Amino acid sequence: MSNRIARVAFALAAVCAGVSLAYAAAPTFWQVSNEAEFAKGDVENLSIDSYGRLTLGPAAMSIYEASAPFLWSMVTGPTARCTSAAA
Repeated sequence: MSNRIARVAFALAAVCAGVSLAYAAAPTFWQVSNEAEFAKGDVENLSIDSYGRLTLGPAAMSIYEASAPFLWSMVTGPTARCTSAAA
């Protein structure tokens, strides 16, 4: 009886492994030939230089989300304090 349970458990594990391999993701490669094709996508925390090279960019953090559209300006003063204003 114990041998039969072991065989059923092994068969069930093999089926689960086979199903998970069937749904595994494969790597995707694509080629982009100009800056306009880069602009179609979303770029987060990356920088694209004038030669089209990707490098890690500065981390962006949202500190306030306005409900109305405003044009914000932010400058760094001589004491290294940031000042922002709405226009």
